[in-house]
Amino acid sequence: MRYQLFLFLCLAVLLSSFGYAHQPLWNEASPNFETSYQIEEIRVSKAIFGDLEAGEIDVYRMDVPPGFQLNISLFKGNCKAFDPKLWLASAGEGELMTSPFSEIDLPDGYGISQLEPSEWRKYNGHGLKGFKGTEVSDFFEGTVYLIVEAGEESGPTLLSLAGLEDWGGSDEGRAAMPRFNRCQMK
Repeated sequence: MRYQLFLFLCLAVLLSSFGYAHQPLWNEASPNFETSYQIEEIRVSKAIFGDLEAGEIDVYRMDVPPGFQLNISLFKGNCKAFDPKLWLASAGEGELMTSPFSEIDLPDGYGISQLEPSEWRKYNGHGLKGFKGTEVSDFFEGTVYLIVEAGEESGPTLLSLAGLEDWGGSDEGRAAMPRFNRCQMK
């Protein structure tokens, strides 16, 4: 009887954990600061999917409270030629004080830097198959912008923010997962 109760409790814990994961979200397009994708509740983990055509960018915005550590990873779909880059713009930070992108002008006092690209590593987890690249874990505060740049090829992207696991997301985000795995755009 105790063994059966133990198995039941283990199964209950396992099944309840499936309900909590990065919230899958969809970013239709956000090519500049004015139309940037606003990331809400940055303490909750997110998996934000998007599609980028060659030469395009997506801009993400978040308001970061003092003392908060951001943990961000960039993934690309299961396509080898696609090589997106991750940039960060924030007040008083950055190697460049003018934007390298014709689509965006930096707010006054903002700098921008390309985050150190990592080797793309095969990734297979949480129902996703693709490649994991640039990762950053650092303290920021105020309004921070993340810019994902497509480069010379097109493909699906995933911007991952680590945080508290909480159920949520959107139908569009969940629908993007199989396309991401096949390197198929919307």
